[in-house]
Amino acid sequence: VERGWDFNCAPLISANCDARSGEQWCIPIGGGAGKMVRLGKRPLKIKSPVFYYVDKPTGGLDWEWRFQIQAMVPK
Repeated sequence: VERGWDFNCAPLISANCDARSGEQWCIPIGGGAGKMVRLGKRPLKIKSPVFYYVDKPTGGLDWEWRFQIQAMVPK
């Protein structure tokens, strides 16, 4: 398992086609960092991106922070 850091960016862009004009889109920009680590013998991928919403419906999120842990299954 490599122990280096990486950059990641996976924004979730969404649209509500039933919403009125100007309230349909959620468009985030941003990214974060990730790292492979081991928990005992099990490799894990840990990543944490931050996104700012450049377009959103009224009352929508301004910012989003995610924290993700993925269990990796080696061959």
